[in-house]
Amino acid sequence: MNTKNTLLVITLSVILAACGSGSSEGTAAPDNGTTGGNTGGNTGGNTGGSNQPSSRTDGITDVVQNNVKKEAINSFVLDGKTITLLPEQISVDGMLNNLGGNLFGDTLSKAVSGKRYANTRFGILLPEGKDAMAFSQGVETAANDMPNINGVKYVGDYVYYDTKAVKKEFKTGDLNATANFADRKIVIKMDDNNFSGNIVSNGFTIDGGKGKFYGPKAAEFSGTRVNGSGITAFGAKKK
Repeated sequence: MNTKNTLLVITLSVILAACGSGSSEGTAAPDNGTTGGNTGGNTGGNTGGSNQPSSRTDGITDVVQNNVKKEAINSFVLDGKTITLLPEQISVDGMLNNLGGNLFGDTLSKAVSGKRYANTRFGILLPEGKDAMAFSQGVETAANDMPNINGVKYVGDYVYYDTKAVKKEFKTGDLNATANFADRKIVIKMDDNNFSGNIVSNGFTIDGGKGKFYGPKAAEFSGTRVNGSGITAFGAKKK
């Protein structure tokens, strides 16, 4: 895992100070591994699939959510309870990072994508005493609404968390991607690391991860990736 350039991310220092909470932000790009994650559906508002994450021996549960209804995009079923991912009182475009703080009564340690994304939510959840969980969910693009052109550019965010690191922190950074829909290929760059993958129907796979396109004509995408003890959640929208 190589931690490179420090990039500008959305900070919540004023809000967190007012709420007496703490957050951790930084940048680190996940290295090129080949460990994959599971694909499931969220029972809290999904139109298909069931949420059946598999626990991993390294303390990671990796879940990719499919086809969440838009009204349920900010909800997630965790340990049988529906939680709110982004507190209503907080308006963040990029990533909301809360590690051990209290945000308007929300004490779950998590990093969650903000309101920049209209069709997807992605991030990492750290429920106390449980495995870390990377998630990705959204309003899935219909297969017959996928573009058929090359050179489509996306910009976005990613968050990385190492379950075995001495210093517990969320590390965030910028993401740039090019989707060549006609050739069924995608290249995703997270800081200094490039991940090449294949587009299949309305989804894609990369080294160690997978994701889905969301919104009309693949307006956005998000996904998750696992590499050893590290997990990454990432997403982007069209330029």
